[in-house]
Amino acid sequence: MRSRLIDLPEVPAIQTSNRAGPLCSIIVPDFFPPGSIMVFEVEAEQADPTLDAFCADADTAAAAFSSLDLVDLNVVLYRADAEERDATDGKFGVYDVPALGLLTYCGLEGWMGPLQAVMATNDLGHPLCENLRQGTWALDYAVERLF
Repeated sequence: MRSRLIDLPEVPAIQTSNRAGPLCSIIVPDFFPPGSIMVFEVEAEQADPTLDAFCADADTAAAAFSSLDLVDLNVVLYRADAEERDATDGKFGVYDVPALGLLTYCGLEGWMGPLQAVMATNDLGHPLCENLRQGTWALDYAVERLF
């Protein structure tokens, strides 16, 4: 594939806020031919600075899963809705993403289908992304059902 690199001036990020809180807008420059890409860096405020290293550490992941047997792995990765409801006396079932529907599994694998759809098309307007922007319900669900 033929390509060429054209260095464009920096695109300013306009910081504003609304009722939901602070937000940032990036305006695409007038000269931005089809097929162009824009790369930008973001920073998560109030994030633990050691989080990236912690997540990237293979030893950390190995230690987290080392004591799990096959039944535990099923709970963490899969577990069907009926299994989860039975095991938790109905407290938990599969997560329901508004405007998308029920995930396939309660475990981490249940999130993979929607996440793959987001990654394949870079669709930040996907219902899962919108759910994550609206609050921590999805993350709370993932943590609470395991503890």
